[in-house]
This record gives sequence, C-alpha cells and structure tokens, in this order.
Amino acid sequence: MTTLLLPQQEDATLWQRLWANVLTSDTLGHDPVTAWGAVLPWMAPTRTSDGPGALDTTPDTVHPLQAYWSMPRRIRLDSATITQGDCAVCDSQGVKLFQHYRTRYGGTNYTGAWMHPLTPYSLDPKHESPPLSIKGQPGGIGYRHWLGLTFGKPDQQPQAAQVIKHYRATLKAGPARLWCFGYDMNNMKARCWYDSTLPVHVVDEADQRLFIEQVSDWTKVASEAASALHYRVKSAWFKRPGDTGSEPAIHQSFWQGTEPAFYAGVQALAGSDVRDPAECAALSRQWLSHVSRAAMNLFEHWTLSGPVEERDLARVVRARAALAKDLKAGKAAKTLWSSISPHLTEKA
Repeated sequence: MTTLLLPQQEDATLWQRLWANVLTSDTLGHDPVTAWGAVLPWMAPTRTSDGPGALDTTPDTVHPLQAYWSMPRRIRLDSATITQGDCAVCDSQGVKLFQHYRTRYGGTNYTGAWMHPLTPYSLDPKHESPPLSIKGQPGGIGYRHWLGLTFGKPDQQPQAAQVIKHYRATLKAGPARLWCFGYDMNNMKARCWYDSTLPVHVVDEADQRLFIEQVSDWTKVASEAASALHYRVKSAWFKRPGDTGSEPAIHQSFWQGTEPAFYAGVQALAGSDVRDPAECAALSRQWLSHVSRAAMNLFEHWTLSGPVEERDLARVVRARAALAKDLKAGKAAKTLWSSISPHLTEKA
C-alpha cells in the first residue's frame, strides 16, 4: 500500500503537494547521492539474482532512495518494434513508440529490512523478522485502519509510513489528508484496487501518546461491536449460526455507518485538552452511545428487512437482547466505561 500526504491549503501548488512527500538525505539517515547507479539501478550493471554472480540487494548495499526506483524485473525495450506516432500519455507528436519489451528472470533481489518511505509496515517486536508491508485488504480502507496509517499503533502493528513521521516532526503544515491506495492481491493476482483519503491531524508531540491511547480505545470498542452485531444477526437468521459462513456486508455496514461520527470525534479530540480526563470522558461517552445505537439500528435493519414468512421472531428477540448485553459487557466497552465513569454522573 502507498500513502501520500495531500496538504489541504486551498492555494497549494503541485510542487507543495509533492514536496510534502519528499524526504531529504538527512531524514533518510544517509549521505547525499554521489553515484547515480546506487539510486537508479539501470545506470549501473544489473545486480542479477541468478547464475554464479547472483547477488542479494539489502538496504546497506545501495542508496535508500533506490526504494523509489527499484528494478526487481529485468526489462528491456525491443528496438526492433519501434514505430512513429503520437504518445497517448503525454500527447507528444511524431515520437518513437516502442511496441514490445522483453523481460527476463533473475532481476534485482531485494532482501532484508527494506522500508519504502511511502508505505506503512508491521514490525516484529522481537526484531527477528523483516518489516512486513501493509497491503490492500478486502473491504477497503476505513477508519478501523486510521490510527495505524496516520500515527502508527503503540505496538507498531502497523507503524505509519516514514513520510507521515517526517510531516509531523518537521513540516507541521496543519490539516492534511492521507491518500491511501493499493491492490488486494492473492498469489500475484490482483483481486481489487482500493483507494481512500483519510484526515490527518497535527497533535502536539507531548500529547500524542494520550491521543493515540484514546483513539485506540475507541477503535477497539467499534471492532468489538462490529463482531457482536455480525454474530447476533446470524443468530437471528439461523438456528445454528456457527455453521454458517461470514457475512462481510454486516461488518461493512457498521464501519461505514459509524465512520462520520468517528472522524467528528477524532477532530474534536485533536482540538481538546487530552490531558483533561473529564474532557476526554465526555467525548468517549458520546462515542460509546453512538456505537451502541448504530449497532442496534443495524440489527433491526438486517433482521427485519427480509420476508416475514422466513422470520423466527422469537429467535430475533433473543438475539436482540443478547446484542444489547454484548454491547455493555464487552471487554473494550467495560474498560472505556470504567475510565470515564468517575467523571460523569450518568451513562448513555
């Protein structure tokens, strides 16, 4: 998955938008470029990964900027197929057009702890395995991924892309949006292309830990509620819900339905004093109430919208009562309630 920052200034130029995603050699922790072949692999002999001269290419063998210009495949333009014509990409007229190219096995084999500056990664807490890049996922990118992509989670599962950390530490240019895109792949086959834009808030470094912990608690509550809703809807539909498959549309309806309230809450939290427990408690109470109402409303939508003759009303009533109990007794919900109850006189 690739993540690009899009500054929200109305008069931002293309250069300003691009510059927000450019990292300097100092930021990358590397000396300036002295040999272009270390950055642009086609300007140096190919580091092939086959035959007696096979080489592995780790981050310490070339410049880290090669992450932008990597060449894992050996591709050569076929000059025997050149024609004259107009370029369909840049509209240049009367130029040489290559009709074919050749590809060979054994291109550059990138191994080790490579981390592309525009990609979020999950890091092994024991530092025994290399970073694992975050890929496009079924169901797309939504607020359940927001914290990891914009701040990074405390357990670094995932850690936000390096460009995000650079933006917060140096540019601090105010509100921005994060454009996230990538393929959902299955064994080298592209199943679906996903892209989404997420809000980015600048929070004082001294307050980031408290902010992240608060948002993490909200996301856990939502994830718990989505799972409970999914199971209880199936309990209302089927006599043996455990024997049936997953119903992704139920999960998706919850995440989509609660997304506006989540982002409104995060915006309010970013503008509040996160060191004030009472202020955070009021926002958390609003979120808990919204999650509960949304789950109950969606339960009724999914269970009461089908044909009446196929409905077992007694089973629906039991499942609804169980869902209401789940939403109050869930581990994440109880933990959040216990942290805010001392600061509130009544619950939602």
